[in-house]
Amino acid sequence: MYAIWRNLTLIEDVLLGTADEVVDYLRSNFSSPVQQIRSTLSERAEPIKKNSLEEINNSLSCRIFHKKESPFDSICDYIGFVIYSYQGKSEFTLNGQLYKRGDIIIEDVNNIPNSCLILKSGLRLQNVYKNLYELLFKWHFNTSLDKRFVGLGITYEKSKWKFDAIIIRSESTQSPFSLDEHRLLEMYILTWTQNMNGKTSVLENAQKMLNEQLNYVKDLLETQRPDMERIWVPEEINLVIKAFEHEIKDDITQLFQVGDILNRRNCIKFIEE
Repeated sequence: MYAIWRNLTLIEDVLLGTADEVVDYLRSNFSSPVQQIRSTLSERAEPIKKNSLEEINNSLSCRIFHKKESPFDSICDYIGFVIYSYQGKSEFTLNGQLYKRGDIIIEDVNNIPNSCLILKSGLRLQNVYKNLYELLFKWHFNTSLDKRFVGLGITYEKSKWKFDAIIIRSESTQSPFSLDEHRLLEMYILTWTQNMNGKTSVLENAQKMLNEQLNYVKDLLETQRPDMERIWVPEEINLVIKAFEHEIKDDITQLFQVGDILNRRNCIKFIEE
């Protein structure tokens, strides 16, 4: 989901510029013959299968844990990890709290005790992140991080998310989570940043978040249209806008569809904090 969201926000930034900048961007990214033929001739894909991503083998808990009860602040830097297992178990108790695979521990870096000592150099090398994860783990669980814990590191720095920063305490360099689980975790974290983790399912929130941003971008395009038509032929503008919408909608459709789900029967359980 993040790739689509990032693309839409980057386009938004362009559309807040001049008409010349918008025209250059559209020409560079959506004016190829193949793109325009696809958007003109192909019919829209079948409706999004809202429940396809939910048919994932084994349950995956999606809960956000952060000690400072404050909403997400886009100007701050965050670090966290997604729990995969502890002592070989996907469900365990630490410091009196039950945790499950898929739980997300996340915090503003500046709130973590002693983090300023690690960040003092200003260099964000791999060892720096490992040390930060160790601090966050010790602060949250009140115990030191050891080899019995396996998780996936995440970061938010300079307005950019990285959802596979480091595989924590594992010999493998591959994420322990499946691609489908990654998609759901991204959706949950991104909708959390928009304060959307309520009673509605994460899939519905994710769709709403993407569709609202797409509609906002389309409105910005229409606002820019009069100025664009002074420097570009209206018919060509229509074609590139259609190509843009087609590509984004196709990306959203593919995001919510999972190929091989015939043998999957267990629905994912979303547990609210």
